[in-house]
Amino acid sequence: MRTLAAVRGLPAAARLLLVNQLGVNTGFYLLVPHLAVHLTGDLGLSAAVTGLVLGLRTLSQQGLFLVGGSAADRLGARGVIIAGCALRTLGFGLFALGDGLAVLIAASVLSGLAGALFNPAVRTYLAQETGDRKAEAFALFQLFATTGALLGPLLGGLLLLGGFRTAALTAAALFALLTAAQAAVLPARPVPPPAGTLLGDWREAAADRRFAAFALAAAGLYALESQL
Repeated sequence: MRTLAAVRGLPAAARLLLVNQLGVNTGFYLLVPHLAVHLTGDLGLSAAVTGLVLGLRTLSQQGLFLVGGSAADRLGARGVIIAGCALRTLGFGLFALGDGLAVLIAASVLSGLAGALFNPAVRTYLAQETGDRKAEAFALFQLFATTGALLGPLLGGLLLLGGFRTAALTAAALFALLTAAQAAVLPARPVPPPAGTLLGDWREAAADRRFAAFALAAAGLYALESQL
């Protein structure tokens, strides 16, 4: 009850972002944990090719967070969130409909690029909306995200009874629904003009020793987490 009260106390846009993250993680974990089995079992790809497809998705997402964050800062978080979810819809749809290597690589790259766009943008928007309640908002955000990560594989396991295409199309449909909801409900916010150049922003971040140390530690944590 206290959690529900805390959620209700947030601005409407922040509440939408919490529900959005629940849907994002449900859709992602509905499909991606089962993707390797589909590639090796259903399509008969080798372990090396399967690793390439999965690795390209990770590289396209985690490797381009800097680009996605900068886009949110300079173009506005709302548009980047919507674009990212639309790209994830397309990428997951390609996984459902294609079985050639070129199509699988395109699906993987689009799905990863989508995450590189909306993940930083969602956090930017949430920070801007919640003011001095940022810590509480991000704690609730993580709760919704973790719930989605729990529900996704369970739902995906059930949908796989109807075949991989059923699961992939369901995931794509969920992201399409999220895209439409964000376009319809998420308020647009004015974007302040950038104070400096894009490279200047990146240099400023890299020169912050505490931030660089935190990023390095987080990279190690993610590397270990990805082994799962």
